[in-house]
Amino acid sequence: VKARYDEAVRCVLCETPAWVAPPVEPADADADAEADAIAPNAPVADDVIVEVGLNTQQWTRNCLHYLFQDFAFHKVEPAVGPLVGGTLAKLIGAGFSDCVGMKARFTDPVTAGSFEVDATFVSEMELTCNTPAFGAPKPFDTQVLLTVNGQEYSSEAVPFRFEGNLPKGSK
Repeated sequence: VKARYDEAVRCVLCETPAWVAPPVEPADADADAEADAIAPNAPVADDVIVEVGLNTQQWTRNCLHYLFQDFAFHKVEPAVGPLVGGTLAKLIGAGFSDCVGMKARFTDPVTAGSFEVDATFVSEMELTCNTPAFGAPKPFDTQVLLTVNGQEYSSEAVPFRFEGNLPKGSK
């Protein structure tokens, strides 16, 4: 892929190419039908090594690993929690795997900042996290983004509402 040097951040920037894992060939036709039945169009995770060359002849030899992970993030349960934080939230989606760097990012609409909290792998369809504490004086809506590899965040944000300092577990 083509890259460019950005003087402002003093690094080489590029867009990652679309990743399609190599096909897995079944031993026989029955296995092919079975594989399609188990996981048709399943999300893919694959680790690749990235090397950089500035002249298409010499390349770095650092073996930098990059994880391509295709996942979907659909909703947060419960969708409402207290401003004091600490609500155990289920992050529901598909294609999750137990990786280093899983985090949920809750945006702060007042300051335009965000709070990140660690997420814990439960299954291919669920992660959990504890909601952060916001010092907001009144209820507000926020957006939640998710990263499963510490590198890229979900392209679609999922809504979550912080309400008054309700006791944990109350609705």
